[in-house]
Amino acid sequence: MPTITLTDIGKDSGGATPAEVIQKVIDSMTTGITSSIGTLDLDGLAKGATDQAKKALEGVTSGAGAAGDAASGTVDDATKKIKGLFGN
Repeated sequence: MPTITLTDIGKDSGGATPAEVIQKVIDSMTTGITSSIGTLDLDGLAKGATDQAKKALEGVTSGAGAAGDAASGTVDDATKKIKGLFGN
């Protein structure tokens, strides 16, 4: 948000009430925020977030697949060793 500078609030009318000052500040903030939001590339931000989420999910699923493969190999090895104890 850009810097807001307000001067001479109420100067023309001989002063301003606290409510008038607050209203001027809020109006200025609203204008600044609106102009700042207008410059954001929300579609680009959403696409970037979606892409990052997909990459994270791919990492989790590929890691889970590798862990599953390792566990399967361990179970197979253990099964063979147990069978070997009984002469199979």
